[in-house]
Amino acid sequence: MILSDTAGAAAVASVVHRPRVKHVSPPAPGKARPAAAAASHPPRSKEADGQPETIRVSTGRRMHGGGLLKFSDTPQASSIVSAEYISKQSAGQNPLSLVQMSPGANFSSGDAFGLSNQSSISVRGLAQTELGYLFEGVQMNDSGSQTANSSEWVDSENMKAIEIYQGAGHLDAPVVTASGGIISVQMSDPTARQHAQLTESYGSYQTNRQFARYDTGEIGNTGLKAFVSASYLSSKLSRGAGRNQRVHTDFGFRKDWKENFIKLSGSYNNDRRGSYTTPTMAQWNEYGDQYNRNNSYTFGDTNYWRLNKLGFHHLLLSLQSHFKLDEHFSAEASPYFYHGGGYLSGGGTYNVSGNYRGTDYYPGAVNVPYSQDGQFTGLSGWQGHELWSGFNGKVHYHTGHNLLTVGYWYQYSYYHADSPVTALNENGTAASMWGGYTLRLSDGKQLETYNYAASTQTNAVYIQDELKLLDDRLLLQAGFKYVINSRNGENFMPGPQHRISTFATEPLPRFGATYKLTKNDVVFIDGTTGFKLPATTSAFNQYSVTTGAVTQTGNPDLKDEYSISEEAGYRHNGFISGAITFFNYNFTNHQIATSAYVGNSQTLTTSYLNVGGMTTRGVDVELGTAPIHHFSPYVSGEFLDAKLDNNVEKGTDYLRTKGKDAPLTPRWMAAVGIQYDDGHFFGSARIKVTGSQYSTLMNDQKIPEYVTCDIGVGYKWNNIWYLKNPNVRLNFINVGNAKYLSGAAALQTNARATKGVFGTTIAGSAPSYYVGSPFAMMFTVSTEL
Repeated sequence: MILSDTAGAAAVASVVHRPRVKHVSPPAPGKARPAAAAASHPPRSKEADGQPETIRVSTGRRMHGGGLLKFSDTPQASSIVSAEYISKQSAGQNPLSLVQMSPGANFSSGDAFGLSNQSSISVRGLAQTELGYLFEGVQMNDSGSQTANSSEWVDSENMKAIEIYQGAGHLDAPVVTASGGIISVQMSDPTARQHAQLTESYGSYQTNRQFARYDTGEIGNTGLKAFVSASYLSSKLSRGAGRNQRVHTDFGFRKDWKENFIKLSGSYNNDRRGSYTTPTMAQWNEYGDQYNRNNSYTFGDTNYWRLNKLGFHHLLLSLQSHFKLDEHFSAEASPYFYHGGGYLSGGGTYNVSGNYRGTDYYPGAVNVPYSQDGQFTGLSGWQGHELWSGFNGKVHYHTGHNLLTVGYWYQYSYYHADSPVTALNENGTAASMWGGYTLRLSDGKQLETYNYAASTQTNAVYIQDELKLLDDRLLLQAGFKYVINSRNGENFMPGPQHRISTFATEPLPRFGATYKLTKNDVVFIDGTTGFKLPATTSAFNQYSVTTGAVTQTGNPDLKDEYSISEEAGYRHNGFISGAITFFNYNFTNHQIATSAYVGNSQTLTTSYLNVGGMTTRGVDVELGTAPIHHFSPYVSGEFLDAKLDNNVEKGTDYLRTKGKDAPLTPRWMAAVGIQYDDGHFFGSARIKVTGSQYSTLMNDQKIPEYVTCDIGVGYKWNNIWYLKNPNVRLNFINVGNAKYLSGAAALQTNARATKGVFGTTIAGSAPSYYVGSPFAMMFTVSTEL
């Protein structure tokens, strides 16, 4: 996280906080499907690979609602975004931008094409750090900040499905952040036939993107299939100065034999991005969407676009396997590995002489290439690397109408971050974005604002039993998960904080039931529990280089956030399909991060707060039809009432927040979409309406209601020469070019000065906001070979 000594650099800190149905493979050509293949997995509520399963999907060549509806007989509420829907959107969209039509999903971003991770998503009013994210069975929450950097995960052409579990994910999900729901992204398997796919896209803001994929088909008669894909994207920012560049590779191998499989999935990503500004409400009212990075540099300008960049690379590997041991027993094993590293830069103004490293004062001068009046402009920000690896294994015992699952999950994660300062030349350039030429103090140590590392270990055991009664019309599900988390870290900066050590356990019982009124009508109820481990970054102090003041107050004693939720709903599958779900949550130790100027200090201080309890109630609805003369309509909506249960401590007083609306919880949202596909012509349109939402705990500032509209049209030919299914499409984003704030980049307790419970005047601090994407268009041509 960047916390430099200027408001401009502090704004960057709030923008990006990097510290960041069952499946049976189709038979090979010419081979008959084994008769036992349909029973390769025992009937249950999740895939053998550990990811949530689409239990039943509406039949026919195209899905209901244009690929946004599924029919499930599991107790948990869920929605789907299918490959059919994804294929009609602009190329390269990230997973979180694609789920915004689903009920409860509130997505915020300023990037037209989904490349930037300066975005956020909330589901049923729960922030992105309270959700769990899975990609191929691997937890994808950033190990430092717990945010979701989904533009790095997978190319859109390789997505098989995205499933969003609004209330709670499955018991065996390997996540430590899901006090709310789970979003699971599944990558497509290698195909049974050999072929290649090529895609070329051009769009607004000098966007160009190339994608290529090659599938081997079945290799000999081995049952082994593989694919590899690569993509390249380059663009200007949708708003202001700066450029993006992304190189990405996905690959997969799958081996099937009898009723068993082993599947290896992987991705590699390397990108460089510019940074969008996140204005306060006052800046938005004065400048609108013209409050952007500066194109040229003058001394002391920390808003110069070349100072505000992000670069990151990662490698992910996931090995999933399923083995049928005999007619009663089956087993699954899913080891995984992730490693990433990069930088997030910003600018600051520093002293040539008299600087601090933590609480230690250094009176001597640092060697800088250019300065004025005893000060220099420097490049600073987050640098670091993170890794996590783990294993999720389980055994199923299936007999008659009963399925018993017993499992164990282990994960180790390591996170290191520092923020060295590099001096700028007269023209505003630095020798290295990676800190290779960082400034050294008199004792040889780096001039930096923070430097810390931590490792976290998670052990979890779980057991679940499913019982079907009344001729399989009634499903009863009960489970229990026990999670043990331990964290050890060290702050390498001088000061009162040195080592931290935390230990927590979480018992997670759950119960659910479904009853089939008819084969197409299901009612369900569930009661689940969830938790969220505090972010690694929340535990450590950070300091100003120029004053030695604390710029972030570490809080290693934050308790795990804990949730108890209940759902009750009804689903129907038919020509018109849909679902309605009523939900209730009760939270304890609800966690948020805020930034404020403390006292007369001009240093922005970030604090991680336990705001106590929160109660959330509401209803989700979604409806869609089978194709009507090639048209597939879809509609979703949510009514939400989320209240804070406690007054929040601020300094020596308390803010009167009890009964206030929780921030970032729009009272209502609605989405309407329609798709057309006659086999040649295809198109889509979607409108999303998001109600107003508060950006402070005191409800004294809010984001106005906004409406967005996206449209896409295209045409697909039959095979032409060597080209198979060539197609073109044109997508229009934010038709009408609406000017709006899409979400809060940094929440505050109160925007205006207010009297506390004990009569103290508590100063306010301005929240900052994401600016919605302007109008953009993208043209894409694609074919198979």
